[in-house]
Amino acid sequence: MEKVSQNNILESKQKLVRAGGLILFLAACGLCIARILSFFLSELTVSLNEVDADIVSNVVFTVLVQVVFLFVCPFLVYKLYLKGKTSKFLTVSNVKPVSVRVCLLAVLVGLFAPVFSMLVNLITNYVFLIIGVELPSVATILPQQFNGWVFVLNIVLTALLPGICEEIANRGIVLSALRSMFGEWAVILLGGLVFGLFHQYIFQFFYTASFGMVLVFITLRTKSSLPAMIIHFTNNLVAVITDFAMFYNWSFQSLQTLISDVDNLFFMILLMLLGVGAFILAIYLLITANKADANKKLVAKLVKEGKIPQEVANGKNINVAGITVLGGPLGDVVYYKPTLKDTVLYWGALAISVFTTVVTLFWYMI
Repeated sequence: MEKVSQNNILESKQKLVRAGGLILFLAACGLCIARILSFFLSELTVSLNEVDADIVSNVVFTVLVQVVFLFVCPFLVYKLYLKGKTSKFLTVSNVKPVSVRVCLLAVLVGLFAPVFSMLVNLITNYVFLIIGVELPSVATILPQQFNGWVFVLNIVLTALLPGICEEIANRGIVLSALRSMFGEWAVILLGGLVFGLFHQYIFQFFYTASFGMVLVFITLRTKSSLPAMIIHFTNNLVAVITDFAMFYNWSFQSLQTLISDVDNLFFMILLMLLGVGAFILAIYLLITANKADANKKLVAKLVKEGKIPQEVANGKNINVAGITVLGGPLGDVVYYKPTLKDTVLYWGALAISVFTTVVTLFWYMI
């Protein structure tokens, strides 16, 4: 009976691993398709003014990538291949509830995240300059007069949809699949690289990969992708507000722009390091708070089941949560050794993403 049970576990892990590969492959192909359609769409919108053409292009590209390939496709893989219940899709995607204080700490992490990305960008930009590659300047295309609807649309396209859809795809079934094959630190590294390559743009790879590793780490430690969603949304929201503030000369300044305004390079780097220190501290507080909440829930459950007396539970030093408090795929210690057939879609997604990422470098250099 035990052997049958073990075989069932490995069989379910095999399906999970293959589902993760299918989701990644569809996402890699989908982004390529969206870029091609976006190129042809730009040819069809030449009659529109620059702002309207950019809005149409962004809406089509973002909805196609985020909604279709990063939300609908994972859902269809879950329903048609894993045969799961619709009501359990978010749970399987690791979207599990956390306390209000953990959510607030996630917002704090998201506010400091741009400084972390700024430091990574500073280092990688210096490397690019050494090898003779200047980074492309990206001009924000906005109406000359502030438009509230355009502002809201940018928040939806740049912050809300990526915060939800990218996390469901990357920190959902894909992350659970990776965790079924590898240990925690290998998954953090691989999960970050997957997130960086997913963008298929060399000038975004390094900071998105680094940011992705942080989000994987937090998801594994909290056993929920909800904090990562909040962090991702907050980080991108700050970017949107900063772009609008700079374009329309608002008085708002993010930590990133405040640091950028410092003339002295030494003090700029020092401020960045302090900001990254605050970023790390916020992550530590988030994980500590979540662990305390999980411990509290487990103690309450044990008291209810009569396994721990109430007077013991009232003690200040009781700690019974452990590492795998919430269980599930992200807490498994039984690993599945995949075959080549299991991982062929992972290699396909990797090949597509690496090729398109490298092409963006040579395309820009040419």
